[in-house]
Amino acid sequence: MCINADAAKKLPENMATCLCNVAFNLEPEMKWLPVWRYNKARQELLLSCPNCNFRTGAFNNKPAVQAFWNACNRHGDAYLLELWRRDYERQREQTKTA
Repeated sequence: MCINADAAKKLPENMATCLCNVAFNLEPEMKWLPVWRYNKARQELLLSCPNCNFRTGAFNNKPAVQAFWNACNRHGDAYLLELWRRDYERQREQTKTA
């Protein structure tokens, strides 16, 4: 599947904001929309928060990345917030060791 990098830059209107504002108790509460990242060599997309760098896994199809982001950042669910914090810490540790 060939992915057009320019077409991948647009976000749907119903995209969830990152949970970092809730996880870090930011005041005033900021809402961060993700930004697209594209690996041209592997033709993979991912979404990343510009504030905390929380990111999805890499996929080769745009709807999968959007679904992953929305599932990870659903507001109002305490269990998902706990999972988000766990994944954020794992990503942070991987970034430190890389």
